[in-house]
Amino acid sequence: MDAAEHNTTANEFAGAHVISSSSDRSDANVGGFYSSDFRLSEEIDRLRSIMTDMFLKEASLTADSVIHISRQLDIKINEYMAHSVRGKQAR
Repeated sequence: MDAAEHNTTANEFAGAHVISSSSDRSDANVGGFYSSDFRLSEEIDRLRSIMTDMFLKEASLTADSVIHISRQLDIKINEYMAHSVRGKQAR
């Protein structure tokens, strides 16, 4: 993959997958799950899938596009863990 093609791919994914903060989500209980936990879990799964696809496409864990998605995934996992701890303390 040449540099121009790599930059185009990285830019497509950098702009297309901007994620929101969980702070604006309600904690309404839905079927035994907190809806914000469920949404965070789904978003984590989605980002993992995107990161896997990007790795397979780029064949590199250090490609800018893979690192960008990985950082977003880290943020969501940290939000999920922080939210889970707060939920357990409230019970």
